[in-house]
Amino acid sequence: VDLVQGGNATPLDLTQNGSDNGIEASQMSEGASGDVGIIGQTGIGNYASLSQGPRGTGGTDTATIMQNGMNNSATVTQRQ
Repeated sequence: VDLVQGGNATPLDLTQNGSDNGIEASQMSEGASGDVGIIGQTGIGNYASLSQGPRGTGGTDTATIMQNGMNNSATVTQRQ
């Protein structure tokens, strides 16, 4: 899954089941309230990447990545 979101305080909630899945998600909020990103993966050899920001003044970005299985990896990048 490749996903790019823009706008004001955009929510993201992605779930994958299986093996060797990948998620590359980017959230670029233009508002002051920040973004909320949630990614869940179950299986073996999955990869998740979530990038947030830059955002408007104030607000807070929130990132949650939950992985169940073996040989999974995740990266979170948050920029102000």
